[in-house]
Amino acid sequence: MATVEEFYTGTLTGSGTITDGISVDIRVSDQASANLTFPGNGTFSGTSYNDISVTLGQTDTFNATPQQISGSVNQPFTETIDLGSITLGIDFSATINVTVTPTQIIETGTVTASGSGSGSFTVSGTLSLQTPPPDDFTASGTSDILFRNDATGDAGFFAISNGASTGWNDVSASSTAYSIVGAGDFYGTGTTDILYRDAANGDTGFFQINNGANAGWVDIGASSTAYSVVGLADFTGNGIDDVLFRNNATGDTGFYAIVNGVNTGWQDVGASSIAYSVVGVGDFTGNGTEDILYRNNATGDTGFYAIVNGANAGWHDVGASSTAYSAVGVGDFLGNGTDDILYRNNSNGDTGFYALSNGVITGWHDIGASSTAYSVVGTGDYLGNGVSDVLFRNNTTGDTGFYALSNGVNAGWHDIGASSTAYHVAS
Repeated sequence: MATVEEFYTGTLTGSGTITDGISVDIRVSDQASANLTFPGNGTFSGTSYNDISVTLGQTDTFNATPQQISGSVNQPFTETIDLGSITLGIDFSATINVTVTPTQIIETGTVTASGSGSGSFTVSGTLSLQTPPPDDFTASGTSDILFRNDATGDAGFFAISNGASTGWNDVSASSTAYSIVGAGDFYGTGTTDILYRDAANGDTGFFQINNGANAGWVDIGASSTAYSVVGLADFTGNGIDDVLFRNNATGDTGFYAIVNGVNTGWQDVGASSIAYSVVGVGDFTGNGTEDILYRNNATGDTGFYAIVNGANAGWHDVGASSTAYSAVGVGDFLGNGTDDILYRNNSNGDTGFYALSNGVITGWHDIGASSTAYSVVGTGDYLGNGVSDVLFRNNTTGDTGFYALSNGVNAGWHDIGASSTAYHVAS
């Protein structure tokens, strides 16, 4: 499951002092929405990416009334911001130290003016982590379904709202020399882009998607043809997806780190046994950084490399699994912020998952039987409720639908409808 950035919800409270009538612009967090009201002589309010003004007529201590916040916040960072000018036009600046973890955001800082004004503040909140849905091409908070016709190069998607298709959105044609090898958010905007690669020469790039429309081609650059793209995920915790490659002949694995749509260089993850295949990527420890899932399909042994700040932090063995089952996807089927591993027996259609907590299996959850005329073609949050569902397609008829999951239990079939058999699900 390729997450792009971590979304948080929770409450935020603030306190501090402002002296001598300074009108201060403060950003509560680098990328968070807040609306806080202070008692007394001033208000403190704002919206994501906008400065927040505080105006107090005399020395005052302010205490925020807790309010709900939501937004997207990246992992821990510190920054210094020039915040503007005070009421009398005297320049001032503030140094803000920002700490963000999966459970808390804290800002502390001091305001210094060239006149007599000065102040300090602390803003903090308790946050809960939510995973944005994969394949969200419209930034609606719901996964969509991407299709491609490899014979013509045409690509598009069914936009999904509340589990139903709201219609076809054409992305446009692309060279048939290129294949779609994944979908991920390469700008950290909450919108999924579409990654292509020419396997013959290694050239890799993506169509940037904005509000469901193709905003143009962005070239990532060449890559060795000895390596295959095996996943898209945020391995550095910066809220932007990276491109994972593996040399299946040697087992060497690494990724191109992406920042604002630009390839910033190769990060080597290291060797892995060629008896194992990469079968997915996901956050199996709940730390906000994605890990790399491997399976030995001959023995069923499964495990993952835990990734911390882009570096391999070691092997975690998940354990054995029946070789009658294939690993067919990764998703958060319990809605607890940790990805689980989806398996299916393609001979009889039985489907289920290993639930993971802190990287350890907590048990098998049976989803139930499914028609063997259908294949699992993806996982995604098609209801927008923060829980992954299981997407199936009958490639002979084109019929597509999903099992909705609630607390790990199959809550029923949702039919998306027919799709042209000239197209296949591409992400």
